[in-house]
Amino acid sequence: MALPLKIDNIFQLVPTPNIVLLADAPKFTIVTVNKAFLDLLQTSEKEVIGRGFFEVILKSFPENEKDQANNIVNLKNSLEQVIAQEQPHKLALQKFTIPVGQNVQSRVIYLDAQNIPIKDGHNNVTHILHSVEDITENRIAQQALEESEKKYRQIVETAREGIWMVDKDYRTTFVNDKMCEILEYSREEMLGKKIFSFMDNEGKRISAQLEQLEDKKIIEQIKFKYITKTGKEIWTRIGANQIFDHENNLKGYIAMVTNITTSKNAEERLLQSEKKLKEAQQIAHLGNWELNVITQELSFSEETCRIYGIPPEETHRLSFSDWLSFIHPHDIEELKSGIKKAEKTLEESILNHRIILKNGTTKYIQDKFRFICDRQGKPILVYGVCHDVTKSKKAEEKLQLSETRLKEAQQIANLGNFELDFTTGEAFWSEECCRIYGISPTENRQTHSTYFSFVHPEDREQVMATINESQKTLTDTVQNHRILLKDGTVKYVYSKTKLQFDQNGKAIGLHGINQDITEARKVELFLDQQNKELIKANKELDRFVYSASHDLRSPLGSVMGLISLIEEDCRETETLEHVKMIKTSVNRLDGFIRNILNYSQNNRTELDVEKVPIKNSIYDVVDSLRSMKKAKGIDFNIQVLDEQPFYSDSRRFNAILENLVSNAVKYHTDEEIDRYVKITAITEIEGLKLTIVDNGIGISEVHQDKIFDMFFRISGNSNSSGIGLYIVKKTVEKLNGTIEVESKEGAGTTFIVTLKNLKIGRENAA
Repeated sequence: MALPLKIDNIFQLVPTPNIVLLADAPKFTIVTVNKAFLDLLQTSEKEVIGRGFFEVILKSFPENEKDQANNIVNLKNSLEQVIAQEQPHKLALQKFTIPVGQNVQSRVIYLDAQNIPIKDGHNNVTHILHSVEDITENRIAQQALEESEKKYRQIVETAREGIWMVDKDYRTTFVNDKMCEILEYSREEMLGKKIFSFMDNEGKRISAQLEQLEDKKIIEQIKFKYITKTGKEIWTRIGANQIFDHENNLKGYIAMVTNITTSKNAEERLLQSEKKLKEAQQIAHLGNWELNVITQELSFSEETCRIYGIPPEETHRLSFSDWLSFIHPHDIEELKSGIKKAEKTLEESILNHRIILKNGTTKYIQDKFRFICDRQGKPILVYGVCHDVTKSKKAEEKLQLSETRLKEAQQIANLGNFELDFTTGEAFWSEECCRIYGISPTENRQTHSTYFSFVHPEDREQVMATINESQKTLTDTVQNHRILLKDGTVKYVYSKTKLQFDQNGKAIGLHGINQDITEARKVELFLDQQNKELIKANKELDRFVYSASHDLRSPLGSVMGLISLIEEDCRETETLEHVKMIKTSVNRLDGFIRNILNYSQNNRTELDVEKVPIKNSIYDVVDSLRSMKKAKGIDFNIQVLDEQPFYSDSRRFNAILENLVSNAVKYHTDEEIDRYVKITAITEIEGLKLTIVDNGIGISEVHQDKIFDMFFRISGNSNSSGIGLYIVKKTVEKLNGTIEVESKEGAGTTFIVTLKNLKIGRENAA
């Protein structure tokens, strides 16, 4: 098919190679071809028109390489596909090797081709337009770029530093393997994330620094901290640069990242070491100094400046003469002499001296120093350390004073100390210990055997047994025994020892005290004898009191009987009034005698412990007291919670209860309205709490601490014997209890009695 002239002219001018083929597969006859295609084939129109397409191709590309053979197959399949599907088809990139002119040389070309169907009026494919674009130059450029990128990536991936690229919003666009290794994240985990997401709270500060990159091409190397995926903190050094496009617009940043954690840690350790050195010098009050022998210039460390009370910034102006100005006048000559001696011997020397600060404070200093010589052996430098030993010096003085006072205290207390070494058998005795044993202080080095030689023969066996048992059981000893001095004097001593152990727990010695208790022992023996005699007298007196009181009650009973007869037979008012007065006096005397009997019985009889019926006891006592004249109109409110059994002495308990309740009745108000006595008893495992409350006349605060004293009576109260509450307290104490009183004059009184359960653990069923 020939193209119209106008179209053919345009077809010939198309810069890309084009050729029109008949759809007469498999020949695909060439109908027309443009100049660009002829140039590509390096042939003429006459040699291709009317011939088969593949015949021309094989002739133009005689090289029968594998890729060219594949190209022919792919081209044939594409043409047949266009006929079958009546749709254009684009071929994959084709590579051909073609000869160059008449030479045997060849060159590689890359073609981008497509086949387009040409249809007639009936929509049938009659021809195929084969259009080709020579992209050899682009392909070569692309290959060169790929090769360059490959080399770049090799450089990037093998770099010892991390490479991190971000856009202008600081989002990660690229990281190399080293960067991933540094932060322990994969490339996929880092891409798209802002660099600040890998930082700690310092990220804000870093962000502020990076935001200043707008006006910079090169970023100064900075150090900051990152947090790795596993939570480790690492320090990095970053050198960064901006990235611009061809129009000089900021595209982002590229940074070289170096892990400096090891060096940073070493730097921090060095700083910490220097800090600790300063702190150690401060704690130990230890500074250092240097003296240039030639220039006489002196330099102090910070702690030395502090010791001397001068600002550290003034140390560069110090000289040897300045140093001497601080030395105590009495110590200057000795100091100079010591320095001259050290300069001659070149040996390490120690000088102890005092300094006087500008504020007048005196300090004790110990200087340890040595001379540094040049190659000729000439001293050129003195290096020393300065130790403020003021506290230890004062402590030493206090120790000496303390030792002096200890000796004096031991002399006053007649108390000495000693130490015994089990390995050597040697014993050290203090000065006072020597005095107690009647030996000279120069004889303070004794032995185990000589110690026993002083022990009284009658006590020696017991003392030796006690000490031997102590070494077996590894326990301390306390004992009193007699010693026999060389002059025959017998003394009593109090001895207490404590074992000493090595690191393996083995007893290696003991230390202890010996106190001369001779005088105290004599007094003790005298008091023992006196106590025995007093106990005997008390028992005889107690028996007399009990017998006399018991005997007195019999005639009182007879008197009360006679009084009753007189009251029955006599009708004289005056006589009855006298009889009433006699009866009151007899009753008071009888009550007093009964209290004396109770007191005597409480002292001489042992406890009779049994289960106490709390509720019955309270009701029995209250019932027995209702007949009292003062009990009229009193409301007795009784509350008993005795879920736990209570064991005590029932007789003594009833005596306590009767005395306290009768007092509550006896000392109530004379009013007959709203008078009450509340009795509450609560038993627990440990014991009983008994509370007796009344709203009677109360007790003044000035008397409350005396009401339990024997024979104490409130002024104006002639009816009281003054012994009842004394007996109550003694009885409570006998039962291992306590009694307390709370009262306000005119408002009533509360007695709180707490008694111990004397058989805790006994079965409740009892």
